[in-house]
Amino acid sequence: MIRFANRKIRIIALLMVACMVFSMGSPMQVRAASEESDAETLRYPDVLADQFYQDENDQSESDQSEEKKSKENKDGFVISESSRFYIVTDETESEQEDGGQTADAKKADSNKADADKAEADPQDADPSEENELYDTVALMAAQFARYGIPSNEPLLVFYGSEEYTLPGDIVIKLIPGKANQSYKIDITDRAVITGAGNDGVYYGLITLLEIALKTHAPSMEDAYYNSYSYSYGYQDGAQDEDGSGENDAAGPVTIGKMTIEDGPDLEERAIFLDCGRKYFTTEWIKNLIRRASFQRYNTLILHFSEAQGLRLDSRVFPWLTEDIDSLSMTEMADIVSFAGKYHMKVIPSFDVPGHNKFIIDKYESYVSEHPDFTFEYGGKTYGPAAPADEGPADTADEDGENSEGAAEDNDFASIANHYTHNGVTVESNSIGIDLTKEHAVAFLDAMIDDYAYFFKDLGCTDFDMGGDEVLGYASFNIGGDTLIHENRWDFVEHWGDYAQGVMKIPGGSPSDTFIHYLNRTALRLMRMGYTCRVFNDEIDVNTDQHFRLLPAVELSYWNAGRRSAKHFAETGHKVYNCVSRWCYFASGRVDGVDIMNGKYYSVNSPNIYENWDSLAFTSTTMNPKPVPEEMAAGGYFCIWCDEPDYKSEETIWEEVEMRTWANSARLWNALRREYTEDGYPVSREYGTEENEQKCSYNELEYFAGLARDKNDYKWFTGENRILNGSGKPLSGEDWWIHFVPQEVKDN
Repeated sequence: MIRFANRKIRIIALLMVACMVFSMGSPMQVRAASEESDAETLRYPDVLADQFYQDENDQSESDQSEEKKSKENKDGFVISESSRFYIVTDETESEQEDGGQTADAKKADSNKADADKAEADPQDADPSEENELYDTVALMAAQFARYGIPSNEPLLVFYGSEEYTLPGDIVIKLIPGKANQSYKIDITDRAVITGAGNDGVYYGLITLLEIALKTHAPSMEDAYYNSYSYSYGYQDGAQDEDGSGENDAAGPVTIGKMTIEDGPDLEERAIFLDCGRKYFTTEWIKNLIRRASFQRYNTLILHFSEAQGLRLDSRVFPWLTEDIDSLSMTEMADIVSFAGKYHMKVIPSFDVPGHNKFIIDKYESYVSEHPDFTFEYGGKTYGPAAPADEGPADTADEDGENSEGAAEDNDFASIANHYTHNGVTVESNSIGIDLTKEHAVAFLDAMIDDYAYFFKDLGCTDFDMGGDEVLGYASFNIGGDTLIHENRWDFVEHWGDYAQGVMKIPGGSPSDTFIHYLNRTALRLMRMGYTCRVFNDEIDVNTDQHFRLLPAVELSYWNAGRRSAKHFAETGHKVYNCVSRWCYFASGRVDGVDIMNGKYYSVNSPNIYENWDSLAFTSTTMNPKPVPEEMAAGGYFCIWCDEPDYKSEETIWEEVEMRTWANSARLWNALRREYTEDGYPVSREYGTEENEQKCSYNELEYFAGLARDKNDYKWFTGENRILNGSGKPLSGEDWWIHFVPQEVKDN
């Protein structure tokens, strides 16, 4: 045992050990973040010993607690500067029900744990170390302060036994093992947030912040909902609309008693950002993450490759992003880490084999300027001077087995695809990579693998392969016939020849070459641990197709055309709803008219909020096409930049803001519902005369007897629904989960 000669040092050491002995009971105080970015630095919070050990002239802890209780407003919940964020370390009741220990056994284990902690290094006993829950609470403590709830200084974060909570505390309880993003809020003289997993706690805290803003600080509520001028324009702390740095709305907040139970209908709610055509700064993307997270999106799909640009540096071919604005891999790693703090996962989106004109043009230019250029992939060297080889290096059939192949086309100067029909060839860099050229496929695969390993190291689990508009969208005459969208697969006859001659498929078709490529790429990514997805428009569109897309590949359903979402669900694919007439914002013009006033006029916030059914995969409100619930994986709001320079970052933010609020609303509460006079939901099915929408209700296991529906607010004060300031019952329309701003319905 270490002995300290200095009496003062001995006292300090004993106090530190004593603090740890009480760590399972008396609360420990930790410093809250002053800004979101500070949460990362709070791995080792200060334990304030004088919270529990006072000089002989001070009052006892119990006396102080009673004095504090007497000062609280007993008529309701008051968030004041004496409030705390309090993380409960006790076992939850559900743990006990699921084979948990008896009270005596838990007490014995707790005493043993206390003794063990007393012998350990005090730092080892810090429960916030590597604790995502603590990071979540610290982050939200900063957000409450950002909007002046209850002041511009963050409330302190405590942790300990629930018996030490006080009136005015925001109490955090976690149900381990539950990760369905749902939560419950009980507001009496405290606000108790019980989260099903860390995500549930996060969404519960967001809801509490929105309630506080709505009841107390309408000026800051405007800043919260209309966030470009606030969250994006000002990032140096809580500020009023005048940018003065002071929040005039700061002060105690009183919230009436209520109970809320809530959770999302759809597991994944995504923002899809076209940052391939248009360069977006790291700052803008981070603010999008913050904004989208508060709107309850939990996924950001970064589409960094497009026909007009590649915006993420490549390690294998660094010259691809020379002389253009692009994100470095260091910047991308920072974005992914930042997203994780805001409970959003990042999905890389690298579109193949179409939408690659920029990469093709850069390739041809570079090879022309560097005639000795070679590259390696799959153990083989590619280039004009490369040794001859028999067949493709990695041609896999649908089951992943290698097939025999023919010699490579030696036209190394190009990787572009072209049209062939009736003996006529039309060169075109706009229709992507030629899948019949071995070196072209190897070049693309080398890029995919580089990005895939990079994002895998960052913890990403999903990969978007694109796969859309593979053969372009222009119309023209070739070989005596007119090429249009519906017949363009007839104009890549060389892909059909490849399917028959190289892949050895009797009667093989161009679609076989395409689906085969998607399957082999997906298999490679799946072996890395990814779940893959592609867009739906080119899948299962031709009757001469012999291969089927692997069922494990998920579908982003944007084009409600030749194949229904139900078809893909029935063939084993999970589907995401991003039908363009509801979910697309595009920065661009058609015949001089802003595309949002023309083609996508229907994508406006009132229409989305009032009419979009995220479980009906259709372009209209009159013909819903549902899929089985277990196959409806989520939905997107897509931000496309067809004309990269047409609108600035600021303009895109302002025009997207209300649309994403409406979209996120319909993704969170996807199931449309009606209510009886008693406030119970009325379940209806598709196909009935009364209703075209579908409702389904699942109780939360751990709120059995209380939760009738996992997606709907329940408002109670005893036996009665809570009342608003006028004494009238609040309805879901008045206090709906997202507290969607009025502008959603107006703009």
